[in-house]
Amino acid sequence: RERRMAQRDEWLIGARRPRIFVEPDGDDHPLWDECLRLLDRVGMQLDDWQLDILRASLRMRDGLWAAFSVGLCIPRQNGKNEILQARELIGALLLRETLIVHSAHLADTSIEAFRRMDDLIDTHKWLQEITTVRRTNGREAISFSLEDGSVCRIRFRTRTRGGGRGFSGSPVIFDESMAFPVVSQNSILPVMSAQPNPQAWYTG
Repeated sequence: RERRMAQRDEWLIGARRPRIFVEPDGDDHPLWDECLRLLDRVGMQLDDWQLDILRASLRMRDGLWAAFSVGLCIPRQNGKNEILQARELIGALLLRETLIVHSAHLADTSIEAFRRMDDLIDTHKWLQEITTVRRTNGREAISFSLEDGSVCRIRFRTRTRGGGRGFSGSPVIFDESMAFPVVSQNSILPVMSAQPNPQAWYTG
């Protein structure tokens, strides 16, 4: 991985750190090195700045997330979705987060996130062997059956007035959060209310 990153750095230009970067105090997650190994295993080669954001979002303080809220504002086609995909995989496969909710303002955006994850799984036989994919329109979800017997799910939802009711999970990802009416927020935020260590992502 270090060799690949060094080769890529030969033609990368620009600043590694975002112009505005607010980083929480805390300690690196004890599984951070395993997170990097997992990303390598699935072939995700994140840029340094993407890893910086992911690493900061996973920091811990007193046994809880150092950041309850993670905000990410990036121009289109600059790598936001890869960060979300990495966070969801880490949450399901390493952190044993039993329900991860990926919500978007538009159905097309939510479905596209689902398809990206589905395509990634299709390229790795070991992932295919532990996943169940639900492709029902409006109920897209991916379940991971892990070796310790636990089942971790990622559900892909379109934000509606009642779109978050009836289930409980964390983290909750609010993609396209620049279009996030209060009524939708009030519907989905209670999803995290019963969680001992919740985290919300706001991206756009």
